[in-house]
Amino acid sequence: MGAYRKHPVLFWIGGFFATLIVAVFIASFFLDDIVRARTQAAMNQKLTGYHVALDRAHLQLVGGRLTLNGLKIIQQAHPHPAVADVPIMRFHIEWKELLSRRVVADVLISHPQVHIDQTQLVAELHGSSQDCAAQFSRGSRRNRSIEEYPHVAAVSRPRTF
Repeated sequence: MGAYRKHPVLFWIGGFFATLIVAVFIASFFLDDIVRARTQAAMNQKLTGYHVALDRAHLQLVGGRLTLNGLKIIQQAHPHPAVADVPIMRFHIEWKELLSRRVVADVLISHPQVHIDQTQLVAELHGSSQDCAAQFSRGSRRNRSIEEYPHVAAVSRPRTF
């Protein structure tokens, strides 16, 4: 009680800021759906021939951290399997750099998996043409395509890296 009697204004200012921090922390949980939808839409707008599926996003306003959970990058011509599967991707914004008008962030990518099979690779090489990929997978274009694209022969079956 002694500190309150000596400096009541400081006590109220400290209580105000503590309440504000707790309110911002709680409010960040209500923004999750908005952040997920906007992040997914922004990524999909920039991709051609692919789309992103995002299970969950959380923006922690107090710490300046954006966490994306269940990020999948899917080729539209051949959606199964997803080209990339990232269970957790975390961005930590450096607040000091924002004050000098620069955006700097540390990025943590946890347990990423990349799946590239022959059908997806050929579709990408031929401009995502489903007909070329189907012909190649049936073998009707196999010999010609291997001669044109020798690196395609190295990917004979689906692999996870």
